[in-house]
Amino acid sequence: MTYQSRLMSLLRWVLLLVASAATLFVVVVTFRNWRADAAWQRVIAEHTDRGDSLAYAAHEAAPVPGDRNFFQTPLLITVLAADDRTVWTKNTVDALRRPFPYSVGTGWWRSGRFLDLAAAQRDLEKAGALAPDARRTPAEAVLAALEPWRAALDELRRAAQMRPESRLDELPNDENAHQNDQSFGRNLRRMSIMERYANALGVRACAELAAGRVDEALADTMALLRFLQGISEWEQTGVPFGLLGSAVQPYWEGLQRHIWSEPQLAALQAEFAKLRPLQARVHILQRERALALRYFEEQPARATKLGVDWYDDIRQFFGNGWLTRAAMQQNRIDFCRYYDAAVLAGIDTVADRVVMDRSTSSLQDLEALMRNKKTADDLPARVLSAFPQPAYRLLNCLLGIRNILMFEMPVRCLIASCALERYRLAHGSYPERLAEVAVFLAGQTPRDPVDGEPLRYIRTSPDTYKLYSIGLNARDDGGTEYVPERPKKGAPAVHHRLTDVPPGDWVWPQLAAKLPD
Repeated sequence: MTYQSRLMSLLRWVLLLVASAATLFVVVVTFRNWRADAAWQRVIAEHTDRGDSLAYAAHEAAPVPGDRNFFQTPLLITVLAADDRTVWTKNTVDALRRPFPYSVGTGWWRSGRFLDLAAAQRDLEKAGALAPDARRTPAEAVLAALEPWRAALDELRRAAQMRPESRLDELPNDENAHQNDQSFGRNLRRMSIMERYANALGVRACAELAAGRVDEALADTMALLRFLQGISEWEQTGVPFGLLGSAVQPYWEGLQRHIWSEPQLAALQAEFAKLRPLQARVHILQRERALALRYFEEQPARATKLGVDWYDDIRQFFGNGWLTRAAMQQNRIDFCRYYDAAVLAGIDTVADRVVMDRSTSSLQDLEALMRNKKTADDLPARVLSAFPQPAYRLLNCLLGIRNILMFEMPVRCLIASCALERYRLAHGSYPERLAEVAVFLAGQTPRDPVDGEPLRYIRTSPDTYKLYSIGLNARDDGGTEYVPERPKKGAPAVHHRLTDVPPGDWVWPQLAAKLPD
């Protein structure tokens, strides 16, 4: 055999080996892809069987008909326009979007104080919004100052009466970072507009109560609650504590004056019951999981780095595509299971409470992971180190569970306080035990969202009581609320860890001083 023939024979064998290796490689990769796809389909089926779809759309709130939606009233359609670049630059519309632009807060109820209408009167006179008149009471003066905005506020009041449902969709994030910033900024502006209207409604409701116009105050309070109900599933802007303060202040003042009637209390209690922050948070978390899972699919190049090292070299040579699919699917499965165990397991949907031990433990693990204190071989570390966006989503979700408790605790106490006042109207005094108000709550005793036990209740006299949740530290401190000390001037800043929780309970405020005249 000549040299040339031997060379050709060797080349044929080399080509055969290369073809065989390539075929084997294709078979192995195809099999890995098929197995990963099958595993992912099993995960989808498992979640579907227990009623927990992994699709984003499955966890969106049902649409509300326009004629029943509070946010479809003409005023709010105008001032909350999504494309608001021109609206914000027009002075005429800007004046409409900013009712009552004076610094009159409505969050005094947390410290057990009524809104200081006399101080508000003085501030309004200084600002030139009100001509001094010694014959007017502070309540009458504040109502007079609100007169220029009466038409807008009355429209909101009528909308709350005629439109029993409420939903305002949050402007969604876009994959483009610049678009994300725009939608986030617009959502913040919309929240700011709502807070201004809520502040005006809250101040007017408090002044109406002081003036003896209880029915009008109730109607304004109902409009305030519609704002809260409509944005219960917003994620980007956080917990709407400003709206909550405006809505609760007039209710709390009426409660301290004992001027709400039984039908009014029943109506308020029904509206408070529509505020389900914890249940809304579950839907938010499920949607966040769907967005993070979508991120894996849309980032195949980054998913490659989670597989074997030589995948990256092959990817660079052959390009992206089917070679990265198995690694992407497997890590999507890993992330989904980790998210279920670390985040969603922190809320017990059956007991309607937060599992504080699980939530805190997951936050500690994630904090340690993001500080690189875990080995790179740990499953969450492998997944999250290559996927920073899901990692930060996890962090926001875990912190969101804690924050939503600061909304859920007052809501539970609001419902319980309504039932307690209805009991007092029926029996002449508050009950000895909280379980006695179950007749006003469809046979249910108000539960603490922290541990699932009944809210703590102590009757201190026939006309007073102490009602509280055990707070974020999940420990009963006897109704003692934590009041942080103001830092001394020049003192070094105190840095808190993400896992730190404040001590003390969340206590339903009682009157701090005698009733105002």
